[in-house]
Amino acid sequence: MTILRLESAWLPTRDACERLGVTRRTLQRWAKAGRIDSRDDNGHTVYRVTPDHASPARDTGTTSQTRRTTPATRDNVPLVTELREQLEASHRARIDAERRAAVAEYRAELAETDPEIVAEMHKQAERLERERDHAREQGQRLADAMRKRHALIKRLTRQLARS
Repeated sequence: MTILRLESAWLPTRDACERLGVTRRTLQRWAKAGRIDSRDDNGHTVYRVTPDHASPARDTGTTSQTRRTTPATRDNVPLVTELREQLEASHRARIDAERRAAVAEYRAELAETDPEIVAEMHKQAERLERERDHAREQGQRLADAMRKRHALIKRLTRQLARS
């Protein structure tokens, strides 16, 4: 499967913190220092997160408390980001397959006067439905993998916080 890379995304504070593996305060300091773009969106601050920001090699400027409680999360940001992007790609593929299936059904309705066209359209619709089902299954597998990774990250973070 091809992994799609997002150029950038405007995310609310909580999502940006999660994606970057930093605290809210660190994110605010970054914005104040100009290290990350931020803007007001209907009374809420959103942050422009790019692939550069999600790099674990980037200096995070975190507090000692963050370093103590989130290294597992920070180390897994690329993996979680990759899984999220794969899930998003799978979702887009499913939506695309559903659209194509709807178009095929519409064409079949228009072509009901010619049995050969109808038969071909039914074959195409069945193929597209199989693609859609495959995309759904793939999306479900990726969602399950993300949930497992998230649980692992939480468990590791708790273990590190205790030590």
